[in-house]
Amino acid sequence: LYHGKKPNRFLLAFAALPSAAYFAAALIYYPTWMAANNFDWLAFGQIFWVAFYGLQGFWLLRRKSISANALNIAVAFLLISFIVQYLSQTYGYLDLAGIDRTVILIEYLILGLIVIGLNQRLRRR
Repeated sequence: LYHGKKPNRFLLAFAALPSAAYFAAALIYYPTWMAANNFDWLAFGQIFWVAFYGLQGFWLLRRKSISANALNIAVAFLLISFIVQYLSQTYGYLDLAGIDRTVILIEYLILGLIVIGLNQRLRRR
């Protein structure tokens, strides 16, 4: 984008949608973690790093037109990823100490709804 070239539509969808979705997830996960494990400045600071990348994703989603096919594939990938992560309990770097598995399921369901909602909103544009 910086050099004025049109990016690949799939690359744009996979750069914008997941970062926006994980920004929403950070706003749910980190307060939940801090409620279970007491306030932690490290977790509080991580919200801002995720927000920095997430806001870039929202900016791309708002400013650039992304094809419906590319968005659908990115949404399908994210939803499948959420299901696999939940079922296999491989959450990457997330520390789930003190957080009930049901709470994680609810968070993933909310995140899935956010991704589907973003997809529907962007397709109407």
